[in-house]
Amino acid sequence: MANSTDTSILTAAGKALLAQLNAEEKALVIDKMIFANVPNRPAFPQPNDSVPTDHIVHQEGVEQRGRLSEDSVIYSTTLTSDEGPFEFNWTGAYCSEYDVLVTIDHHALTPKTADQPGVAGNTLVRSVVLEYKDIAEITNITVDASTWQYNAAPRMKKMDDDVAQAIIDQNGKDWFIEDGFLVTPQGSAFNIKAGAGYVSGNRITLPYDRSLQVPNKPSYIYVDVHREGSSTGEWVTEFNFVVTPEEKDDYTDAQGTKHFVCKIAQVLADGSVSDLRPEGETRIYTNQQNSKAVDESTGLKIYPPILDQYAKQGDVVPDGIFNALRSKKSVSMMSPARSGKIIEITDELVKFESGESKLFRLESEQIFSTLALVPDGLPLGFKFKTLGAVQEGLGANSFVVRTAGPEIPDGFVVIDMHNGNYAYRDSDRPLRIEEFCGLPETDASKAIRAMANNPLGIKKFNLNPFKYFWDGDVLQFPDGSVIHGYMTELYLMPSHYKKNTYGISNRNVPLDGLNFNESLGFHAAFTVRGLRIFGNKGEGVTTEASCNAIHIHQCVDVLLDMPYVKGMPGETGGQPGIILKYCTGKIIDPIVIDTDRQNISIWESIVDIVRPICKESRYREPILVSSANPVDYQGSKCNIESPELHNLTTKIGTHVLRFSGKSDGSVSHGKLYGRDDLDAVYITDSLPHKITLFDNDYFNCKYTTLIESNSDKEINSILNRGHNCVNGLRANSDSNGGTLNILEDKYTGLTGQPLYVNYIDHVNITNLHTDGGDTAPFCGNYKTFDIGGCEINNLSDPDYMFNLAGDLNSDMPTVKCMSGIGNSSDDFRLNRNTFYSDNKFKAVGPGIPLVKLGSTFMWDTFLGELRVSITEPVDRDTDGRLIQTS
Repeated sequence: MANSTDTSILTAAGKALLAQLNAEEKALVIDKMIFANVPNRPAFPQPNDSVPTDHIVHQEGVEQRGRLSEDSVIYSTTLTSDEGPFEFNWTGAYCSEYDVLVTIDHHALTPKTADQPGVAGNTLVRSVVLEYKDIAEITNITVDASTWQYNAAPRMKKMDDDVAQAIIDQNGKDWFIEDGFLVTPQGSAFNIKAGAGYVSGNRITLPYDRSLQVPNKPSYIYVDVHREGSSTGEWVTEFNFVVTPEEKDDYTDAQGTKHFVCKIAQVLADGSVSDLRPEGETRIYTNQQNSKAVDESTGLKIYPPILDQYAKQGDVVPDGIFNALRSKKSVSMMSPARSGKIIEITDELVKFESGESKLFRLESEQIFSTLALVPDGLPLGFKFKTLGAVQEGLGANSFVVRTAGPEIPDGFVVIDMHNGNYAYRDSDRPLRIEEFCGLPETDASKAIRAMANNPLGIKKFNLNPFKYFWDGDVLQFPDGSVIHGYMTELYLMPSHYKKNTYGISNRNVPLDGLNFNESLGFHAAFTVRGLRIFGNKGEGVTTEASCNAIHIHQCVDVLLDMPYVKGMPGETGGQPGIILKYCTGKIIDPIVIDTDRQNISIWESIVDIVRPICKESRYREPILVSSANPVDYQGSKCNIESPELHNLTTKIGTHVLRFSGKSDGSVSHGKLYGRDDLDAVYITDSLPHKITLFDNDYFNCKYTTLIESNSDKEINSILNRGHNCVNGLRANSDSNGGTLNILEDKYTGLTGQPLYVNYIDHVNITNLHTDGGDTAPFCGNYKTFDIGGCEINNLSDPDYMFNLAGDLNSDMPTVKCMSGIGNSSDDFRLNRNTFYSDNKFKAVGPGIPLVKLGSTFMWDTFLGELRVSITEPVDRDTDGRLIQTS
């Protein structure tokens, strides 16, 4: 049946091949994309179409393969700027192994330009999606396509959004400082006062007064704010004023730019102005919480609902909501409750247009300017507020009367009611460091500990965006803490330290936070957001031990969001900058620079690390994933996405990234920078590993990957690139075990050995490309071995271009489609049980030539017999059918 609906189809030959390979339990490999410009091409491809060989304009190998679902996979390739020029309107995905066109895509005519003097060509990324039942299993594609690319823009946007959100969280969406942006009449125009404010968390500044005309009255005056990129790449906040009688909301303009609007004034018909600038959330929240407290304790609904506002003549009380009124003197209950416009109000009576109500004064809500005016004997549950500072360095507070005793940490405010009750700070709000006399540029250790150990059990903490110091002893926060520290800087006090120093932790380290202790139990949901910790190394801090910034121990659901750690002192290799031990959780956008031991250590924990930037571990590696041997609690599992790791100045470290102990995980889209004495990735220890390395770049290292382990391990190295490293991948074990898959790795600028694999049970090497080196790649002592499609180039070894040594009574390995150029020797040394075919090298040794005629394999045995098979043979002497004897 002709296709008249789909522009992208699976060909009939492709379907037949998929069915065949599925029945034979073999993998489909699509390795090439073909581009053609077909004249008078029909709108829809047909299942029996073939490759338009007369119109092919370009062919390119498939670069990326990804799993979208069980039934769909995606293939992608890049046409770089130096390719072209040509145009194409036909794209096909091709399987070279079986000479089958698998998919066809008819699309619009697409131009591909090439680099010209002074003009850069375009770069195109072309992708093909293949949909078929169980296609992910048939193609053996397990890598999620969403992991292919990393875009730095989301990280930068997240940082901007987080700063804006932190401002909104702390003081509200829209607010203005003092008289900033206040609108007042000025002759026939209106004056907008210079000052500053925030709209949707974006700071705006008016450097001088602005005069504004309002031709039509009544009208509103809005400030319209948006973020805009400058010519230097800097993003700035721009705004203008809008006069309109209409209500306006946030909107997105035709260019896709998000605009935030805030109503700041209303010009009335008589020319007077109503100030509509929002108040800061801190003041509003405090007022609302106190009003809410009175509402809940008395059952009353008080008008006005804002603490600093009072009922007055001319107000219109909404219908059916309020049954009490707030005056400057007190809160009074109305009897009966009424609504409408207030005509007159006294201490005892309120008159409405609809009638009058008596006022009964309520004594259970009070506002006091200072603590000195708070009376004794307040009852249990009573809530009140002090408007002024309650003590030096301490801001306004809300209080609740409780029966607990006065045993509280230093710096926490408590008031004795002299009736067995005490007034504590209201527990509904997050604690702030200034409530404990934590002042910027001072030692805030005492204030932070008092805040963390508050007697009300509050677990939400706000640290202001200022610089504080701490004394080097652990700053322990309770189970379930949420610490907001965006732009807060915490510095180690200048001093000489004789013992280890610790920063933020959920435990009293080192007393109970170093090893696994089942009796301690597990904490839950410990969160630190945006805190910046400085060890002050070289700035008056010296130590005989080591310094740690964040230490989380035996805790589930840990979240470290944008932590920043720098300059942790110590020359003992003792403490990492950040360590998670026996935990589960996530670390997002960490930046850790210059630490004594690892920048980040994951110890017997299951953790994802997203976009880490780690630089310079003086005595180890930037990231360690490990466990004890034997394991104390659990093996580690760590997926590291888009890391940037540097270890150029380490003193005795030998790696950039290390998996040891019992550890599983993955590293994807990373950039690892080292030296010629450092391994980019090091995998070791006698415990099992299951690790995937995908799409990483290794620079100037001793080995791209070094595997030294005698455990049963599964290592996958896929689409990784080595740049100017001494050696490529080396996998060596004291005894057999495990699986090694190397798929489409590429190592260039080598000076040593491109590949060394020894005592690994199952080895598969596909499409490995190497350039340079002085020693032939070596593989030996395996049980199964397959290698194909590899290129070994510019190797200076005088004896071999590849050395395939003895095996351990293995199945018969296959070597096919091997090639290379610029090598000192074209000899490929084969052991006695090796099939080889379709290779561009000279076979040396007792390998067995394997010939493929059409779909039939043909070879000879040790006895000189000729055998054939329609499937690729494994055993030389027994597989297939005997057709001739010697």
